[in-house]
Amino acid sequence: EWDRWLLMGLIGTAVGMLGFLIHQIIDSLTKLKWELVENYLQVSKKIICLSNGQDGNIPMTWLCVLGAGLAMVVLSSGSVLFFCPAGSPSGLPEIIGYLNGTSIQHLFNIKTFLGTFISCVLAVASGLFCGPEGPMIHLGALLGCGLSQLQSDTLGIHLPIFTRFRNSADKRSFITAGAGAGIASVFRAPIGGLLFTLEEMSSFWDIRLAWQIFFCCLMATFTTDLLSSSLHGFVYRGHFGFFEAERRILFWVKNLLDMNVLAFIPTILLGVLGGLLGALFVSLNIKINTLRMQFFNSIPKLFLRKTS
Repeated sequence: EWDRWLLMGLIGTAVGMLGFLIHQIIDSLTKLKWELVENYLQVSKKIICLSNGQDGNIPMTWLCVLGAGLAMVVLSSGSVLFFCPAGSPSGLPEIIGYLNGTSIQHLFNIKTFLGTFISCVLAVASGLFCGPEGPMIHLGALLGCGLSQLQSDTLGIHLPIFTRFRNSADKRSFITAGAGAGIASVFRAPIGGLLFTLEEMSSFWDIRLAWQIFFCCLMATFTTDLLSSSLHGFVYRGHFGFFEAERRILFWVKNLLDMNVLAFIPTILLGVLGGLLGALFVSLNIKINTLRMQFFNSIPKLFLRKTS
């Protein structure tokens, strides 16, 4: 099993490097956008505002921000519209569908990887209300598939190593690990990546696979944190290997609040209310699906014909 653990480590490292690269490109594009806006604002102050005493050419600056964001959105949309339509969705429903036995064309294609990567960084850097979390799941699954199979019909590559993993069961396991590593890299949460694959994606599970996926998620988080410790927007900061908690942990809480025992009363009430609403939702969902199936089964299927 050493080769399986080696592949899990390689997939985690590759996904971690990819997560680092995505964040660096997004930071660089965002910084470039605001530098252009700031430079334009400074020029407008010198040329226009010194004569009339105003604070700046705000409308033109706003148009500059809008234009920069719109240009990235157009490029992001064009990359998936004309270059790679398979990379247009987030990829999560498609990955879940594949792991449950649905074959989807071009889901793990190298072209899909490039289109998703380009579209993701441009869309996030444009300022849209979106993030790289969903695409990172798809990109991680793509890396898990590619590194475990080491073959590509598009590129004409069929390497004669790790051939024993070229079966559907092992392929699904490595795809699941890659998707979990994507979550672990983008959120800096290896346990979160493991739990995500357990709860949302995997159609088969055992303890051995859990440890292997957890190792993959650990490698992804470690690689992203290690590389990000020294670079920010591809600018060297001189702190390689120094993991700052406030920069590495998302949603970091600096100051703790003093608590009173009475504060647990509304907390308990909220928990009970959430549980009741959750139970009601599940119950209604089951009943609605039952009625839906009864309704569709009652419709005569004229297009179906019994064959011998």
